[in-house]
Amino acid sequence: WEILESGPTLTLLALMVWCLTTIHEVFECWNCLVGVWWITLDRKTHLFYTDEGGFQLAAVSWSRKAFAIGVLLVRMAIVLCLWYAGCGFLVNYSIDAGDLILNAVALEVVLAVDQAFFALAPCNAKNLIHALEPLPAAQHEIQYKGLDLRTCFFTLCFLGALAFMGLHEILPMVGRIEDAYEILCGGNANFTYGVDAMYLVWISDSNPFGITLEEIGAFPLTQAIEEAIYPERIPTWETGLSTVSAEMCLRPSATGVAAVAEADSFSVQESAVTLQSLAGTTCGDTFPVLYGVKRFVMEATKSSFSPLLGRAAESCSELSPVCSDPDLPLIRAACSKTCGCEDPAGPLMIVGPDDGCPQACNKTDIYQEQVKSLPCEERTPEEMRQNANWTAWSFQLGVKVVDLLERFRVSHWISLLCAGGNGNCSEMLINLGCGVKDEWEPAASQALNKEVNVCSGDWAGDYLFMKPLSLMCPETCGCSGTNLTEDELVARNCPGKCAAT
Repeated sequence: WEILESGPTLTLLALMVWCLTTIHEVFECWNCLVGVWWITLDRKTHLFYTDEGGFQLAAVSWSRKAFAIGVLLVRMAIVLCLWYAGCGFLVNYSIDAGDLILNAVALEVVLAVDQAFFALAPCNAKNLIHALEPLPAAQHEIQYKGLDLRTCFFTLCFLGALAFMGLHEILPMVGRIEDAYEILCGGNANFTYGVDAMYLVWISDSNPFGITLEEIGAFPLTQAIEEAIYPERIPTWETGLSTVSAEMCLRPSATGVAAVAEADSFSVQESAVTLQSLAGTTCGDTFPVLYGVKRFVMEATKSSFSPLLGRAAESCSELSPVCSDPDLPLIRAACSKTCGCEDPAGPLMIVGPDDGCPQACNKTDIYQEQVKSLPCEERTPEEMRQNANWTAWSFQLGVKVVDLLERFRVSHWISLLCAGGNGNCSEMLINLGCGVKDEWEPAASQALNKEVNVCSGDWAGDYLFMKPLSLMCPETCGCSGTNLTEDELVARNCPGKCAAT
């Protein structure tokens, strides 16, 4: 089907129809030419009444016969010129399939324009033409087993015309399009560049975060921009106290192009912090204040997240089931409180700079107080398997590691990093419990050629930052049996209950 729907194939089909139409017209001219040729010559033109009430052209003068043959030859030449021009029109001026069909129909109209002008002929002339008996046919038609030479000739002309247009027009056009595509889109175009005062060229990736078209399509970007173009389309939101605008586009605190250019280069973390700042908080839910952001996320849930949720969400609480999805940093940035960004031992493990949770969440009073209240106890791997939060951590770790290795095209490292789970990082965390520290750190340090510390949340440097393992594994991470005060332990992400009494 792809071959049949391709541009060259459709163009060839349109050319085939156009060639058949023009050959039919040439065929008609040829028949008239043969008929005129076989009319008897005389000094005068003789026209007789027939028994059926019509007219028969019995003889014509030499001058009229020459004039008729000349007109038919000119008509045939015009048809051939129209054929060539029409083929070029179909090939060079038909951008898409719709244009191709419309242009093919337009050519039919051009070829039939003589019939339209015939409507302006005098009534006597039209009546004479309608009453005239057919002209005589060729007296000696060369045939072979019922196949006449004229049909063979026009068939060969048809095939030759198609071959000529294919080689002379279609193939060169395809080559020009491919050359244009290579010039415009060939090679690596995923970068921007600039020239400094010393004429050195600086480049940077134009899509540093690797956002795909599918990911862009999951969000109502076009709708938000259209509302900025047509402000009258922006709906309002009833807050109970007043009516406010629910514009989906965000406006930076500063004005001008520079402010928007700065926002355009925001990392996930910078975007999350700015979002919280616009809402007047550091680690809260933005929906109660930023109604436009709420609309933006709600529109996204209708097409993108609804399969995960089973419905379109209208509040942060309804989005909580997808808070731990590694591919949805926007949810954690917009609903930081609901998603548990400031819950140290909650089900959310992915709190790195690129995961959506504002980094200020682990500095809030709520976070600090919860760390202080965590028990200084470490569960066995068997007990960990029964812990819902630990199970959630294992799933998020597995997804993040696979995504990281695929991004850097080192998927074969999975067997080294997650040997405790037979290449499955989620299974490794479930099987080993807190013992994952002794399994992961040597393997990750060897792979990255740098030290990592899972107890502080450093699983692979800036590439993979998670919640500190010390919150769940205080004994493995050396939180217990120290002389540190409660505040000193909390500063090291250790449960406050491990403080010496």
